[in-house]
Parts: sequence; C-alpha cells; structure tokens
Amino acid sequence: MDRLLECWRSEIRAPENRYLWVALACSFGLHILLMLFTSGAGRSDGVSLFPPSAARSVPILLMASFSEFRRASVAAPSEQPAEVPEPVSQSQESPASVAPTPAQEAQKETRTPDRHGAANPSGSPESPARAEAVSTVAPPSASAERALADEEAARLARHASYGLASLLDVPPVPLSDIQPEYPESAGNQQGTVVLRLFIGASGDVDELVVVRALPSGFFEEAALTAFASARFSPGMHHGRAVKSQMAVEVQFVPFNRGAGVSGRGY
Repeated sequence: MDRLLECWRSEIRAPENRYLWVALACSFGLHILLMLFTSGAGRSDGVSLFPPSAARSVPILLMASFSEFRRASVAAPSEQPAEVPEPVSQSQESPASVAPTPAQEAQKETRTPDRHGAANPSGSPESPARAEAVSTVAPPSASAERALADEEAARLARHASYGLASLLDVPPVPLSDIQPEYPESAGNQQGTVVLRLFIGASGDVDELVVVRALPSGFFEEAALTAFASARFSPGMHHGRAVKSQMAVEVQFVPFNRGAGVSGRGY
C-alpha cells in the first residue's frame, strides 16, 4: 500500500500531469460523495452497499484511472498526422517568359543563315562578281577530268593494237644487252621495277610505262632511261612483223653498282 501511494505521489509531482490533477481531484471528490451517500443510506436502512474493503480499494482505482489517462495523453501527440508540404505550383518553378525586344529580333534575323549556306559574318551581301567567279571554277575541273578520260581512252585504243608478246609466234628480243645504271641516291638498297614496253613493228620502243616499283621513288627513272633507247627484233605473227607489248622486270642490286634484267616477258 505504501509503495502504491509513493508511486501515486511521484506521478502527481510530474509537471506534465498538471492537467491530470484536476481530473484526480474531481474523481476523488466523486468517490467521497459516493461514500457519504452510501454511508447515509446504510444508517437509514441498516444495510451497506459496499464491503468494508471498498475504502481500501480507492487508491487502486484512482491509480488505475490516473495511469490510463496519462497513457492516453502521451499517445495523443504521436497520433497527429504529419504535415504534408503543399506542392509548389508550376508557375513558381519556371521563370516567366520574357518577350524579345525588337533589337533582339533584328539581331536574330541577321544571324539566321539562308537556305543555301551559312550566314555571311560581315553581314554584307555576296558580290555578283565573286559568285560568278565561284561558278566558273567548276567547269575547268570538269573539263580537265574529261580531258584525262579522253586521253586514257585514246591510250587504251592505241595499246589495243599491240598484241601480247606471249601470244606471238616469235616474241620481240633485245638486240643488245640492256644495263640500267644503279642510281647513287638509292644508297645500298636493292630494288625492283616492272616496265611495260610497247614495241613497234620496226623494233623501236614506242612507249613504256612503270607498272610497279619497290621501293618507290629510287629506280624508276634509271629503268625508263635504259629501255627508252633499247632496240628489239620485232615480234612475228604468221610470218610478218607486228606490234607487240611485253612486261620486263628490272632488278637493281648494290653489288658492282649494276642492274640485271630478268629477260622474261608477260
């Protein structure tokens, strides 16, 4: 009993229970009135409505009601709903659009490129003379391409009259040894040049071209010079001299500063 009273006193002294003191006093007063009413009724009727132990159970009832009220008051703040932040309107997030000024519109129109190219940085229109000069540059390149194509077609037509030496009855043969000079600029490296010779019916070299050279840029000129002045016996087909073409491979070696011709035609 003493422990319950001590607990009750400690609960009453708590500052957060100041609102409960009023409820406690009201409850205590109601119990006193109830006891007085029941005691008066016992004296008149000679019968008691409560057993003798009812007075001893009053602190327990008060403590129970006090504890229940405190738990309800403590749990009440936690049951309050959390505040939901109001959504920010879209008008506050996005900045208001500002109408462009006439100066900005004029600047935008000046920098806008035309449909045919980029805008002129200087802002001045292109002169007709310059446009005409640009338009007249393309025809020379086209004419040059046409000239090269015509020249190539003429060369192929001209070379078509030269039969392959490997298909003739008697292929052309050089009348003397052909010894190209080893170029000093080549150093001590070895090289190979393949030439295509176009030999006329008289045995003279009408034309010659470089098919390939390894390494390039060292031995081509020496090979062309040596075979340009060479003389051949003409190729024979059905007993008569004909034009022919053949490929020769010239090998340059650094030994004794000379060169050798493979002598094979293909």
